[in-house]
Amino acid sequence: MEKTTEGWSSGICECSEDWSIFLTSLFCCPCQLAKNRAISKDEPLSVTSCLSVWLCTCCEYPIYYSTMTRIDFAPKTRGVIRKRYGIHGSLQTDCIAICCCPWCAVAQETRELKLHGYQVMPITMHE
Repeated sequence: MEKTTEGWSSGICECSEDWSIFLTSLFCCPCQLAKNRAISKDEPLSVTSCLSVWLCTCCEYPIYYSTMTRIDFAPKTRGVIRKRYGIHGSLQTDCIAICCCPWCAVAQETRELKLHGYQVMPITMHE
């Protein structure tokens, strides 16, 4: 049985806690999402991983912010972070957060990773 806490260290709408994270999540959401994914999998961020998220987003941008990224990639990343730190939630709540406000959800994940000691800014890539 996994240990759970009350929830995320900051609310999904508490974007003003760290403006650099929020602005990066707003204007470069695919790269921040790729970085969060790499951190959650204990891998370095590569150009390939960032480009794959960008392509998913750019190819489907007219269909409301990349359906594939929002339905598959982003909730899974959120779920890994949530499970790692024992945050209460489910795949359904992850999907709702990503679908309703993807930028705020990615910023919330990034603030959580930063709280746990990961270097989340600036976004730097290897290879």
